[in-house]
Amino acid sequence: MAEIKPTPYQLAAQFAQETRLAALIFQELAESDGASRKPKRSTVKQPRSAAGRRAGARTHR
Repeated sequence: MAEIKPTPYQLAAQFAQETRLAALIFQELAESDGASRKPKRSTVKQPRSAAGRRAGARTHR
């Protein structure tokens, strides 16, 4: 029983494809729901790194 195992690259590609599909589906649902017209709560992007957050805290004090 020689089972053909997919390579990690194939798995990653498949995962990316499925994720993209799911994103499209959710986008469609959100638009049909009217959620896309609601104003976004936070327009300011927060720094992701801890150092960036500390720098932000320093400048806002």
